[in-house]
Amino acid sequence: MHNILIIVGKIMELAVLVACGLIARRFRLLGDEGEKDLSKLLVDFFWPASIFYSIVTGLTPKDITANWLLPVSAVLTAGTGLLIARVFLKVSAFEGDRKKIFLYHSAVNNFVFMVIPFAVLFLGERGKGLLFLHNLGYILFMWTIGVSLLKDGGDSIPLSKRLLTPGLIATVAGITAVLTGISTRIPAFAMTMIGTIEKPILVVAMLIAGSRIYILGLKALKFDWWNIQIGLVRLVLVPAVLLAVTVLLKPYVKPDILIIFMLVNTMPASLFSISLAHKYHSSPELAAEGVVFTHVFGLITMPVFIFLIQKLFEL
Repeated sequence: MHNILIIVGKIMELAVLVACGLIARRFRLLGDEGEKDLSKLLVDFFWPASIFYSIVTGLTPKDITANWLLPVSAVLTAGTGLLIARVFLKVSAFEGDRKKIFLYHSAVNNFVFMVIPFAVLFLGERGKGLLFLHNLGYILFMWTIGVSLLKDGGDSIPLSKRLLTPGLIATVAGITAVLTGISTRIPAFAMTMIGTIEKPILVVAMLIAGSRIYILGLKALKFDWWNIQIGLVRLVLVPAVLLAVTVLLKPYVKPDILIIFMLVNTMPASLFSISLAHKYHSSPELAAEGVVFTHVFGLITMPVFIFLIQKLFEL
């Protein structure tokens, strides 16, 4: 019972932070321009700082070389969602934007910010470093196959420019610093400053999520067959199938890899999908529906799967 309460407490912590974003937007403490500025700070400043700091301070060269399967497991997660979604499309026969958004939501979820509290809960601060190592695979998938699922026509942005995001650069820099030993020669005051910069990451991410969900409003929460199927694939089938895979792999793969792998699998659809749908001429309205639906019902499914992970690995 104690473990269940801890897991539910972490879920509620996220919910409260999201609610703060809702309140801030409702009472005009945060507007469109403020949300855009916060988003830029999150993606281009706080997130890279958190990635670099967590990898450099939390991981050793052995941690990185021994956990090379983490980015591979991210591709397995996305690929499994994509495969299950394509099976559903054989029956549902969604077309146009409904098909594109359905495939994207099934393959790409909130693989970063919502996972952090649980990675730290189960693996300590080292869990953040392992999560960011895992995210290397998801970043590569999202900006290649993920974007191709949403695109309508040509893409004027070269692949190299899409991939060279601050998050990816910080990940590669952190891994390189640890493997080459440069991390041991970084002055303590510099790491302290980077650590200070990375601290707001979760609060800012959830404030933005709450603000965005407020703008989407209850009108985006639709109980139609399309949303129900997204919820079924994203929140139930993908984590259930991969939990079964995890049970089979448990005797052969390090627990840390499987814990991060499974924690990511339990998360709802990606908020970032709304911006990408705008950018690549798909339907941001449909993307928003999937986001709201999976975030609301994820409050039910996430605790169940996270508790099963905790029991499986006796954490």
